Amino acid sequence: MRRAAALLLLLATGCIQEPGPAPLHPSYTAGVKPLVSTPSLNCTFTSDGRYGVVGDGERLLFLELAHGRVHGSVLFSSRILLVKEQPGMNSVFAVTGDSLFSVTPGAFTVNGRASIPAEPTGCGFSGGRFFLAFSDGAIRGYHPVTLQEEVSAHVFQGPVLLAGTPDLLTAGSDCTIRSFQPGDLTPVDRYDAGGQVLHLASPGGGFVSACISGGNEVVLLALPGLSVSSMFTVTGTPLAAAVDPALEYAMAFTDRGILVAVGSGGGIGWRTEEFGELLDIAVSPDGWNALVLSRQALAILEK
Repeated sequence: MRRAAALLLLLATGCIQEPGPAPLHPSYTAGVKPLVSTPSLNCTFTSDGRYGVVGDGERLLFLELAHGRVHGSVLFSSRILLVKEQPGMNSVFAVTGDSLFSVTPGAFTVNGRASIPAEPTGCGFSGGRFFLAFSDGAIRGYHPVTLQEEVSAHVFQGPVLLAGTPDLLTAGSDCTIRSFQPGDLTPVDRYDAGGQVLHLASPGGGFVSACISGGNEVVLLALPGLSVSSMFTVTGTPLAAAVDPALEYAMAFTDRGILVAVGSGGGIGWRTEEFGELLDIAVSPDGWNALVLSRQALAILEK
Protein backbone atom coordinates (compact mmCIF):
# COMPACT_ATOMS: atom_id res chain seq x y z
CA MET A 1 0.00 0.00 0.00
CA ARG A 2 2.79 2.43 0.89
CA ARG A 3 4.57 1.80 -2.44
CA ALA A 4 1.30 2.28 -4.37
CA ALA A 5 0.56 5.50 -2.50
CA ALA A 6 4.08 6.79 -3.15
CA LEU A 7 3.73 6.04 -6.86
CA LEU A 8 0.39 7.87 -7.03
CA LEU A 9 1.97 10.86 -5.28
CA LEU A 10 4.84 10.94 -7.79
CA LEU A 11 2.38 10.78 -10.68
CA ALA A 12 0.28 13.55 -9.20
CA THR A 13 3.21 15.87 -8.61
CA GLY A 14 4.90 15.16 -11.93
CA CYS A 15 8.18 14.05 -10.30
CA ILE A 16 8.85 11.10 -12.58
CA GLN A 17 11.61 12.16 -15.00
CA GLU A 18 13.34 10.60 -17.91
CA PRO A 19 16.81 9.25 -17.05
CA GLY A 20 19.61 11.69 -17.76
CA PRO A 21 22.44 11.05 -20.22
CA ALA A 22 25.02 8.45 -19.29
CA PRO A 23 28.23 9.86 -17.84
CA LEU A 24 31.04 10.33 -20.32
CA HIS A 25 33.75 8.77 -18.16
CA PRO A 26 34.03 6.32 -15.24
CA SER A 27 33.69 8.11 -11.89
CA TYR A 28 31.73 5.77 -9.57
CA THR A 29 33.95 3.63 -7.33
CA ALA A 30 32.77 0.04 -7.78
CA GLY A 31 35.44 -1.46 -5.54
CA VAL A 32 38.80 -0.88 -3.90
CA LYS A 33 41.37 -3.60 -3.23
CA PRO A 34 44.01 -2.58 -0.63
CA LEU A 35 47.46 -3.84 -1.57
CA VAL A 36 49.58 -5.46 1.13
CA SER A 37 52.94 -5.20 -0.65
CA THR A 38 54.72 -3.13 -3.31
CA PRO A 39 52.47 -2.95 -6.38
CA SER A 40 53.46 -3.49 -9.99
CA LEU A 41 54.31 -0.40 -12.01
CA ASN A 42 51.14 -0.73 -14.05
CA CYS A 43 47.73 -2.43 -14.23
CA THR A 44 45.66 -3.89 -17.06
CA PHE A 45 42.32 -5.40 -18.09
CA THR A 46 41.79 -8.87 -19.51
CA SER A 47 40.55 -8.93 -23.11
CA ASP A 48 37.29 -10.64 -22.17
CA GLY A 49 36.32 -7.73 -19.91
CA ARG A 50 36.05 -9.87 -16.77
CA TYR A 51 39.02 -8.80 -14.67
CA GLY A 52 41.32 -6.03 -13.66
CA VAL A 53 44.88 -7.30 -13.17
CA VAL A 54 47.63 -5.99 -10.90
CA GLY A 55 50.74 -7.27 -9.18
CA ASP A 56 50.72 -7.10 -5.37
CA GLY A 57 54.27 -7.93 -4.41
CA GLU A 58 54.81 -11.53 -5.53
CA ARG A 59 51.11 -12.21 -6.15
CA LEU A 60 49.26 -11.58 -9.43
CA LEU A 61 45.67 -10.59 -8.62
CA PHE A 62 42.59 -10.92 -10.86
CA LEU A 63 39.79 -8.63 -9.59
CA GLU A 64 36.18 -8.85 -10.71
CA LEU A 65 35.11 -5.51 -12.16
CA ALA A 66 31.68 -5.44 -10.51
CA HIS A 67 32.97 -5.02 -6.95
CA GLY A 68 36.72 -5.46 -6.80
CA ARG A 69 36.70 -8.90 -5.18
CA VAL A 70 39.75 -11.05 -5.92
CA HIS A 71 38.50 -13.99 -7.98
CA GLY A 72 41.89 -15.64 -8.40
CA SER A 73 45.60 -15.14 -7.94
CA VAL A 74 48.94 -16.60 -8.98
CA LEU A 75 51.97 -16.61 -6.67
CA PHE A 76 55.48 -16.05 -8.01
CA SER A 77 58.87 -16.23 -6.33
CA SER A 78 59.72 -12.52 -6.76
CA ARG A 79 57.99 -9.18 -7.12
CA ILE A 80 55.88 -8.58 -10.22
CA LEU A 81 57.03 -5.43 -12.01
CA LEU A 82 54.77 -5.28 -15.08
CA VAL A 83 51.48 -6.83 -16.25
CA LYS A 84 49.98 -6.81 -19.75
CA GLU A 85 47.09 -8.53 -21.48
CA GLN A 86 47.48 -9.97 -24.96
CA PRO A 87 44.92 -8.16 -27.15
CA GLY A 88 42.12 -10.42 -28.28
CA MET A 89 43.56 -13.49 -26.53
CA ASN A 90 42.82 -15.10 -23.19
CA SER A 91 46.33 -14.52 -21.88
CA VAL A 92 48.09 -12.17 -19.45
CA PHE A 93 51.82 -11.60 -19.17
CA ALA A 94 53.52 -11.01 -15.82
CA VAL A 95 57.10 -9.77 -15.67
CA THR A 96 59.46 -10.01 -12.70
CA GLY A 97 63.04 -8.79 -12.41
CA ASP A 98 64.44 -11.80 -14.23
CA SER A 99 61.54 -13.66 -15.89
CA LEU A 100 58.58 -13.37 -18.24
CA PHE A 101 55.47 -15.49 -17.57
CA SER A 102 52.26 -16.16 -19.51
CA VAL A 103 49.14 -16.76 -17.41
CA THR A 104 45.62 -17.90 -18.32
CA PRO A 105 42.86 -15.85 -16.64
CA GLY A 106 40.00 -17.87 -15.18
CA ALA A 107 42.17 -20.96 -14.79
CA PHE A 108 44.86 -18.85 -13.07
CA THR A 109 47.62 -21.10 -14.32
CA VAL A 110 51.12 -20.34 -15.60
CA ASN A 111 51.59 -21.59 -19.17
CA GLY A 112 55.18 -20.59 -19.81
CA ARG A 113 58.29 -18.92 -18.44
CA ALA A 114 61.38 -17.38 -20.01
CA SER A 115 64.42 -15.65 -18.56
CA ILE A 116 65.04 -11.96 -19.34
CA PRO A 117 68.40 -10.17 -18.98
CA ALA A 118 67.45 -7.39 -16.53
CA GLU A 119 64.59 -5.56 -14.83
CA PRO A 120 62.33 -4.02 -17.50
CA THR A 121 61.10 -0.43 -17.57
CA GLY A 122 58.11 -0.88 -19.89
CA CYS A 123 56.12 -3.35 -21.98
CA GLY A 124 53.71 -3.46 -24.90
CA PHE A 125 52.23 -5.61 -27.68
CA SER A 126 52.81 -4.83 -31.35
CA GLY A 127 52.76 -6.87 -34.53
CA GLY A 128 51.88 -10.05 -32.64
CA ARG A 129 54.92 -9.82 -30.36
CA PHE A 130 55.32 -8.94 -26.70
CA PHE A 131 58.00 -6.29 -26.19
CA LEU A 132 60.01 -5.33 -23.13
CA ALA A 133 62.12 -2.20 -22.69
CA PHE A 134 65.12 -1.81 -20.40
CA SER A 135 67.09 0.89 -18.62
CA ASP A 136 70.05 0.58 -21.01
CA GLY A 137 67.89 1.70 -23.95
CA ALA A 138 67.27 -1.78 -25.33
CA ILE A 139 63.98 -3.19 -26.66
CA ARG A 140 63.44 -6.95 -26.96
CA GLY A 141 60.54 -8.72 -28.67
CA TYR A 142 59.22 -12.14 -27.58
CA HIS A 143 56.96 -14.70 -29.23
CA PRO A 144 53.69 -14.69 -27.22
CA VAL A 145 53.43 -18.50 -27.11
CA THR A 146 56.98 -19.83 -26.95
CA LEU A 147 58.27 -16.71 -25.10
CA GLN A 148 61.46 -16.96 -27.14
CA GLU A 149 63.28 -13.70 -27.92
CA GLU A 150 62.92 -12.97 -31.64
CA VAL A 151 64.19 -9.42 -32.13
CA SER A 152 66.20 -6.84 -30.18
CA ALA A 153 67.87 -3.47 -30.64
CA HIS A 154 69.36 -0.62 -28.61
CA VAL A 155 67.25 2.38 -29.62
CA PHE A 156 67.94 4.94 -26.88
CA GLN A 157 70.71 5.91 -24.47
CA GLY A 158 68.58 5.56 -21.34
CA PRO A 159 65.45 3.97 -19.82
CA VAL A 160 62.62 3.31 -22.26
CA LEU A 161 58.81 3.47 -21.95
CA LEU A 162 56.66 1.49 -24.39
CA ALA A 163 53.20 1.69 -25.91
CA GLY A 164 52.22 -0.90 -28.48
CA THR A 165 49.78 -0.47 -31.36
CA PRO A 166 48.83 -3.24 -33.81
CA ASP A 167 51.17 -2.07 -36.58
CA LEU A 168 53.87 0.03 -34.90
CA LEU A 169 55.71 -0.06 -31.60
CA THR A 170 56.08 3.32 -29.90
CA ALA A 171 58.86 4.07 -27.42
CA GLY A 172 59.82 7.14 -25.43
CA SER A 173 62.98 8.19 -23.63
CA ASP A 174 64.26 11.58 -22.45
CA CYS A 175 62.62 14.14 -24.78
CA THR A 176 61.88 11.90 -27.77
CA ILE A 177 59.08 9.56 -28.83
CA ARG A 178 59.78 7.22 -31.74
CA SER A 179 57.92 4.50 -33.62
CA PHE A 180 59.42 1.24 -34.89
CA GLN A 181 58.51 -1.62 -37.17
CA PRO A 182 57.75 -4.53 -34.79
CA GLY A 183 59.26 -7.05 -37.19
CA ASP A 184 62.85 -5.80 -36.98
CA LEU A 185 62.68 -2.60 -34.86
CA THR A 186 63.54 -0.40 -37.83
CA PRO A 187 62.89 3.27 -36.89
CA VAL A 188 59.88 4.84 -38.63
CA ASP A 189 58.92 8.25 -37.21
CA ARG A 190 60.03 10.64 -34.47
CA TYR A 191 58.27 13.19 -32.25
CA ASP A 192 60.32 15.75 -30.33
CA ALA A 193 58.44 16.03 -27.03
CA GLY A 194 60.22 19.11 -25.67
CA GLY A 195 60.42 17.55 -22.21
CA GLN A 196 60.97 14.26 -20.44
CA VAL A 197 58.49 11.57 -21.44
CA LEU A 198 56.78 10.56 -18.18
CA HIS A 199 54.15 8.09 -19.39
CA LEU A 200 53.07 6.37 -22.61
CA ALA A 201 49.88 4.40 -23.27
CA SER A 202 47.74 3.32 -26.21
CA PRO A 203 43.92 3.56 -26.25
CA GLY A 204 43.91 1.08 -29.12
CA GLY A 205 44.02 1.43 -32.86
CA GLY A 206 46.75 3.69 -34.19
CA PHE A 207 46.98 6.15 -31.31
CA VAL A 208 49.33 6.74 -28.37
CA SER A 209 48.93 9.13 -25.45
CA ALA A 210 51.94 10.82 -23.85
CA CYS A 211 52.54 12.74 -20.62
CA ILE A 212 55.47 15.14 -20.92
CA SER A 213 57.23 17.11 -18.19
CA GLY A 214 56.84 20.87 -18.28
CA GLY A 215 53.47 20.74 -20.01
CA ASN A 216 49.85 20.64 -18.85
CA GLU A 217 48.40 18.45 -21.59
CA VAL A 218 47.93 14.80 -22.38
CA VAL A 219 49.11 14.62 -25.98
CA LEU A 220 47.36 12.16 -28.29
CA LEU A 221 49.60 11.11 -31.20
CA ALA A 222 48.35 9.41 -34.38
CA LEU A 223 50.34 6.70 -36.16
CA PRO A 224 51.91 6.53 -38.63
CA GLY A 225 53.56 9.91 -38.54
CA LEU A 226 53.41 10.57 -34.78
CA SER A 227 51.39 13.70 -35.54
CA VAL A 228 49.38 15.43 -32.81
CA SER A 229 45.74 14.35 -33.10
CA SER A 230 44.45 16.22 -30.04
CA MET A 231 45.45 17.49 -26.61
CA PHE A 232 43.62 17.15 -23.30
CA THR A 233 44.43 20.10 -21.03
CA VAL A 234 44.65 19.46 -17.28
CA THR A 235 45.56 21.48 -14.17
CA GLY A 236 49.24 20.84 -13.52
CA THR A 237 51.55 18.37 -15.26
CA PRO A 238 50.04 14.94 -16.06
CA LEU A 239 52.17 12.14 -14.61
CA ALA A 240 50.08 9.22 -15.89
CA ALA A 241 47.08 9.16 -18.21
CA ALA A 242 44.74 6.97 -20.22
CA VAL A 243 42.53 7.95 -23.16
CA ASP A 244 39.35 5.96 -23.79
CA PRO A 245 39.19 3.89 -27.01
CA ALA A 246 36.56 6.23 -28.51
CA LEU A 247 38.99 9.15 -27.94
CA GLU A 248 36.25 11.09 -26.13
CA TYR A 249 38.03 11.72 -22.83
CA ALA A 250 41.32 11.38 -20.99
CA MET A 251 41.80 10.48 -17.34
CA ALA A 252 45.02 11.86 -15.89
CA PHE A 253 46.83 12.06 -12.55
CA THR A 254 48.72 15.33 -12.11
CA ASP A 255 51.62 16.60 -10.03
CA ARG A 256 49.08 18.46 -7.90
CA GLY A 257 47.76 15.17 -6.55
CA ILE A 258 44.43 15.15 -8.39
CA LEU A 259 42.80 12.69 -10.76
CA VAL A 260 40.86 14.46 -13.51
CA ALA A 261 38.71 13.51 -16.48
CA VAL A 262 38.87 15.83 -19.47
CA GLY A 263 36.68 15.77 -22.56
CA SER A 264 38.08 16.13 -26.07
CA GLY A 265 36.38 19.52 -26.35
CA GLY A 266 38.23 20.85 -23.31
CA GLY A 267 37.16 21.50 -19.75
CA ILE A 268 37.59 19.31 -16.70
CA GLY A 269 34.44 17.23 -16.24
CA TRP A 270 35.42 15.53 -12.98
CA ARG A 271 38.19 15.66 -10.41
CA THR A 272 39.07 13.98 -7.13
CA GLU A 273 41.93 13.75 -4.64
CA GLU A 274 40.75 10.59 -2.88
CA PHE A 275 43.15 8.07 -4.44
CA GLY A 276 46.48 9.44 -3.22
CA GLU A 277 49.69 9.12 -5.20
CA LEU A 278 48.98 7.21 -8.40
CA LEU A 279 51.21 4.91 -10.45
CA ASP A 280 49.01 4.05 -13.41
CA ILE A 281 45.57 4.47 -14.97
CA ALA A 282 43.90 2.14 -17.48
CA VAL A 283 40.56 2.41 -19.32
CA SER A 284 38.74 -0.76 -20.42
CA PRO A 285 38.29 -1.55 -24.14
CA ASP A 286 34.61 -0.54 -23.95
CA GLY A 287 35.34 2.67 -22.03
CA TRP A 288 33.01 1.66 -19.19
CA ASN A 289 35.59 0.93 -16.48
CA ALA A 290 38.85 2.41 -15.32
CA LEU A 291 41.58 1.02 -13.09
CA VAL A 292 43.31 3.50 -10.78
CA LEU A 293 46.52 2.13 -9.27
CA SER A 294 48.12 3.85 -6.28
CA ARG A 295 50.90 2.68 -3.99
CA GLN A 296 48.27 1.50 -1.50
CA ALA A 297 45.35 0.11 -3.53
CA LEU A 298 43.76 -0.65 -6.88
CA ALA A 299 40.42 1.10 -7.38
CA ILE A 300 37.86 0.05 -10.00
CA LEU A 301 35.73 2.86 -11.42
CA GLU A 302 32.68 2.53 -13.65
CA LYS A 303 30.26 4.84 -15.43
